[in-house]
Amino acid sequence: MASLPRMIRIRQEFPRPTIPDLASTMNGELARLRALTAMKAGARVAVAVGSRAILDIDKVTKIVCGYLSDMGTRPFIVPAMGSHGNATAHGQAQILSSLGITERTMGVPIHSSIETTQLGVTPEGIPVYIDKNAFEADAVLLINRIKPHTDFQGKIGSGLMKMMTIGLGKPRGAAECHAAATRYGHEHTIRTIARFTLATGHICAGIGLVENAYHELARVVCLPAGEIEDVEMTLLEEARRLMPRLPFDPVDLLIIDEMGKNISGTGIDPNITGRCMNGALIEQTKPVVRRILVRDLTPESLGNAVGIGLADFTTKRLVDKIDFEATYTNCLTALATANARLPIIFGTDRQAVEAAVTAALPYQSVAARVLRIKNTLVLDDLLVSEAFATELRERHDLTIVGPPHALPFDTAGNLIST
Repeated sequence: MASLPRMIRIRQEFPRPTIPDLASTMNGELARLRALTAMKAGARVAVAVGSRAILDIDKVTKIVCGYLSDMGTRPFIVPAMGSHGNATAHGQAQILSSLGITERTMGVPIHSSIETTQLGVTPEGIPVYIDKNAFEADAVLLINRIKPHTDFQGKIGSGLMKMMTIGLGKPRGAAECHAAATRYGHEHTIRTIARFTLATGHICAGIGLVENAYHELARVVCLPAGEIEDVEMTLLEEARRLMPRLPFDPVDLLIIDEMGKNISGTGIDPNITGRCMNGALIEQTKPVVRRILVRDLTPESLGNAVGIGLADFTTKRLVDKIDFEATYTNCLTALATANARLPIIFGTDRQAVEAAVTAALPYQSVAARVLRIKNTLVLDDLLVSEAFATELRERHDLTIVGPPHALPFDTAGNLIST
């Protein structure tokens, strides 16, 4: 049995810009969009919403739909989430419901379908698809968060451009995009397909959301279609600056209490852990995290455990919750099969932690540099091992909020939330 290090609870402080009055800010932004003010009464507007658990995404969507209704148009919501929801119309509607977006709460219809219409072919020969309901609308308005992508680094990442290519492309369009990315790279492929889609005139505007490190909305920007690409690059840099981060580097063991699609597109955000999949290999960048243990899967993931392959250790509790069909569908669409690989599985948290600490630092386990976080979204409140004590005293952005203590396990050998 490995000797486990004692842990210290700390709080980490990040810059925290927020939006005091969301409705007022959004209505002001929407009023600037000439594409909306010029719409004829009765026009059908498809409001595209993705699968990410963005704080207040239900409020943002309701404000948009209310504004469009007040203008005399007829808004409806379409899920723009590629192959998520097990690549089914019902599954994607379920994801929207888990985000608080239903016909009852929004006051407008939701048309969920995986049927697409082909818009054409890019100069490279990439077929371009769009959700059939969105295609048949008079206009499409996108809502998405702008943030660094989990699979590649570039001047665009996860945002409105990606929503046009993969989200609105549904399973078929997402598969074509990922296949083309193996030849041309993700960023080039996304830009090419998005530009083609924009040129058709179907997209009237986009709403870019930027979060602070506490995952509160820091900025909302409404963009005419012609400004989406350029402004998204600026917003991505802002999002990158505001992202939370682990307080130390290197780390011997990172214990993650939960992973999930509502937390990151890869379940465990590589922008936080520094660990990502590249084909059959795990690439290690910064920070250096030698071992990862993930304990559970969020209910909001609906069994999709994509990204489990990024961990070294896990629990039977998590594995029992996996919907392998949903997970494999997501990984095969993204051509990221390694993300579905299973780590070493243990029956209890104690067994998993002891094995992980030993594997990380086999001869001095009590001195291991261990962090415990809730998930890769929540990094302001965390536990760190005593090995970081000297560095803690030198950091003004970190506050110690409790004395050192042993990791708390219940009688069944599972970690207790503290």
